[in-house]
Amino acid sequence: MKMQQILSLESPAPAGTDDTAFRATRRHLTAGAFAAPLAALLAACALRDGTEETVPGPSKTPVTLRYTHAWSPLYLDRMDRIIADFNAKHPNVKAEHQRLPAGPGKLHEDLMVVLAAGSPPDVTMQWRGAMPAFAAKGSLVALDPFIRRDKFDTSIYYENELRSSQFLGKTYLLPAAASGAWYLLFYNRDHFREAGLDENKPPATWDEATRYTGLLTRRSADNKIERLGFEPALRDAGTFNSPFAAWLHTNDGKFASDDGRKLLFESPQGTATLDWMLAVVKQLGGREAFDDFVSRAKGGHDSFPIGLRSIYMTNHSFPARLKEVAKDLRYGIGTLPRGSANGAKGIVRGGWANGIPTGVKAPHESWLLTQYLSATKEGAGWFMQEQVRPSPIRAVNESPVYRDLPHWDMIKAGLVSDIIVAQTPMDLEIDTLTAKAVTEVYQGKTLPKEALQFAQREGQRLLDEFWVGVKR
Repeated sequence: MKMQQILSLESPAPAGTDDTAFRATRRHLTAGAFAAPLAALLAACALRDGTEETVPGPSKTPVTLRYTHAWSPLYLDRMDRIIADFNAKHPNVKAEHQRLPAGPGKLHEDLMVVLAAGSPPDVTMQWRGAMPAFAAKGSLVALDPFIRRDKFDTSIYYENELRSSQFLGKTYLLPAAASGAWYLLFYNRDHFREAGLDENKPPATWDEATRYTGLLTRRSADNKIERLGFEPALRDAGTFNSPFAAWLHTNDGKFASDDGRKLLFESPQGTATLDWMLAVVKQLGGREAFDDFVSRAKGGHDSFPIGLRSIYMTNHSFPARLKEVAKDLRYGIGTLPRGSANGAKGIVRGGWANGIPTGVKAPHESWLLTQYLSATKEGAGWFMQEQVRPSPIRAVNESPVYRDLPHWDMIKAGLVSDIIVAQTPMDLEIDTLTAKAVTEVYQGKTLPKEALQFAQREGQRLLDEFWVGVKR
C-alpha cells in the first residue's frame, strides 16, 4: 500500500516542543557520559539490525500502534486530529500517541530503557542529532527497504533535510520539522538607520559583524550595556544545537569526518572561529558585561521585539512569534556572516524526525504511521502549518498560509542553501564539550587553541569508546 504523499497544501499557524526539561535531561545525559556513556546504554539495548531487504507486509489481524513524542501540550489537540485521521484511513489499525511529560530529553532516555526491555514504541519522534548513536547500535529500523518497496518519493524533501536523517548510507528517520534556516540573523532596521548603516544589508562577513556590534551597541553613563548590538549566541551553546559548529562552517571548517569517526574542529579554522567569537565578546566588555545586561534586561526572544537588541541570532520559527508580539517592528533577516569566502551561510544539523525502533510488532503499519506523520499533507504538512514553521517538505512551504509572513522567501532560500554538517554518534556529548570550551575562553580561563584541543581530545575519546562496541 502506498501512502499519499505531499503535492500541494493549504492550512494554518504556532510551534514546538517543550525544551525546558530537554535541557535538564540532556545535561544529565551528557554529564553522565564520562561515567556511564550513552554508548553503554545503547549497547545494552542493541537488537537485530532491522535492515533486511524483504520487508513485512500488512498484518492479518488488527494492530495497535503507540507513537511517543515531545510536542508541546499546546499542540496535543492537533496531534489528536492527525492520529484520528490516520486511523480513519486504516481501519485495521488503532494508533495512539503518548507525550512523554519530561520533554524531549526524556524521549531519548525512555527509548533507551524500553529498547533494553524489549518493549519499544511502534514509532518514535527523535532529534536527528541523537539518531546516529541509535542507528549504529542497530536500535532503529533502516527505512530504505520500505522506501524501495513502495517507491516512496524522497525528493519531496529538501536534500539536506533528508541527508541529516541518514547515517552511513542508510535512512533511519523521515524528517518532520525543518532544520535548515535554523541559524539566521534578525536585525532591527530602525537601529541600522540610526547607526548610519544600510537597513537592507545585514553583516555579510565577520569583520562587518564586529564593526556593526560597536556601532549598534548603546551604553549608559556608567558604561553598562543598554542595547546590545550583536553577540554570537553566548547562552545557547549546547542546548539544541551548537552555535560554535555553525560559526565553524561559516569559516570553511569541518566538525567531523563524513563517517562520524573522527573530529576535525581543532583546526586553524576552528581556532580562528573561537578567536573571532571572543573578540566580539570583548568588544561588548566581556562575558560579565553581557551577563549584567541579561540580568537587567529581558534575555533572548523577549529582548529583540522590545528594542533591546539590534541583531539577534535565532531560528526560522521567530517570524511567527514577532507577528504576534511585535507586528509593527521593522526588521530584516540575514544569513550568517562568513569568516571565509568559501564558508557556509547556514547549516543543517539536528531537527525533529520520526522513525521505527527495532523490534516493533508490526513494522508495515509502523512504516505507514511514520509516513503519515512525516510526509503527507494531512499529517506532516498541516502540523507544521499549525505551528507556522517551515516544513522539510518543499511543497508545504509554497502554501498561501505563509504568504503574509515577512521574509518567507529568505527562509525558503536558507532551506535550499544551508549545508549539512557531518554527524557523529556522540554529537550531544561533544556539543557539551565545545560549549564548555567556548565558555571557558569567554571567562579567560584558557586560550582558544588550548580549549579546542581539550574538547577534541575528550570528544575523540568518547567517539573511540563508542565505535569499539559497534560491529561493522
